Amino acid sequence: MKKSINQISQIVANKITPDNYRQIAREIWWILTKQRQYGKIEQLIEEIDEKYCASQGCTKLKVISPKELDDEHKDQVQVKLEKIYKGPVNIDFAVDEKILGGLKIISKDNIYDYSYSAKLKQLKQKMVGNNE
Repeated sequence: MKKSINQISQIVANKITPDNYRQIAREIWWILTKQRQYGKIEQLIEEIDEKYCASQGCTKLKVISPKELDDEHKDQVQVKLEKIYKGPVNIDFAVDEKILGGLKIISKDNIYDYSYSAKLKQLKQKMVGNNE
């Protein structure tokens, strides 16, 4: 029976441990190959990561910055977000030069945009709104 990506990710998240992750990866590849779902590997990885993190009591986040953060800044972001989320966080750091400065923080349910580009957009909207 063909399983959905959501079903596969839930099964994996419930079974994965530091000791068996290689075997799990092989089994996932076999399932995706058998079901001809090669193009869904990225989606599956993201869902497994999110569900595994939740099963371990942590929050999965993506932090986007305009340039690569060094380890010291990553640690500072980690500590600050653990205080905000009141527990461990698993952060995927990414780069997007278009945000100019600041950070964008994405969780499963929310997007917090503290980027300079977002602030400039808000300022522009205020200026246009005041001129009408």
